[in-house]
Amino acid sequence: MIIEIVNMHKNQIVTSKQAQTLAGKSVFTNASTFGALGAAALRPLYRRASYGGSDIDTDIDASLCMITFLLNFAPPKVTPLAPPQSAAPMMYADAYYTCRGVTLKISEFPDILDFSDPSATSGWGTVIIRGNQMWHFSGTVPDEVFKIIKKKKTYIFLLEVIAQCMGVWFMAPELGPNFWAFVDNVGAEFALRKGFSRDRDANAVISLFRAAAAVSDVRPWFERVPSKAQLADEVSRGDDTLLRNLGSRRMDFNYDKTWAIIIDMILKGGLADPSACTELLTSISRQRLRLGLPKLDSDGMMVLK
Repeated sequence: MIIEIVNMHKNQIVTSKQAQTLAGKSVFTNASTFGALGAAALRPLYRRASYGGSDIDTDIDASLCMITFLLNFAPPKVTPLAPPQSAAPMMYADAYYTCRGVTLKISEFPDILDFSDPSATSGWGTVIIRGNQMWHFSGTVPDEVFKIIKKKKTYIFLLEVIAQCMGVWFMAPELGPNFWAFVDNVGAEFALRKGFSRDRDANAVISLFRAAAAVSDVRPWFERVPSKAQLADEVSRGDDTLLRNLGSRRMDFNYDKTWAIIIDMILKGGLADPSACTELLTSISRQRLRLGLPKLDSDGMMVLK
């Protein structure tokens, strides 16, 4: 498969038939190795197989690069044989959108949003629970990100996806290896669980989510939670009174580098590659050390054995 991909790059041609064959082979490798991690990379190949073309455009190039990376370095699928010794950690993540002075949960918003309000804001929050320990953190969406994706119908859905990503990226050691991830948006739940989205921008972010999860050795199990039971609701809007009363520790991370990587991926329309994943986790590892948390394994690098 790798030789085939090398020849595709050499000839700068990927026909519909080649895309269909490579996607078919990748389905089998997904089943035995990286699972949902490779699902995002197959979407451009399926589109090429269905709609034709032969040039290696941005999407096809990103797909070929990610599949090559995964064939070389993806961790194998692991099935624990022993029952867990304790309850699995839990992660709650939620997002909000404020328009014309009204703040609502993402799940409460209508399908058509009003983006004409110049003062509109949006943000997210995450709560992590492991045994008797709790952590929480939140943030707002920078103007640059908002301007890029605010006109998309999928903006709200993508924001819910990013809320889940932030929790896993920044707190992987506390969550791993297996944990519950609770989300109250149906679209975000299924996209994260399947490992891909039909939306190009969301697919780029989800691919980075899955690649970083594999490097960090965490395996989330996504479940939908009713909005009234969403523990991250108030935190997402900046109110952590309840969490502090419960003994949760607020983590004041800096998200500038993380947003810069997300913006770069959305603008390029690509998928997660080794450099983006390593850059993300290395930056987060430094943030964790600053707050007294252990750094990520290998400082965000994939360990080759």
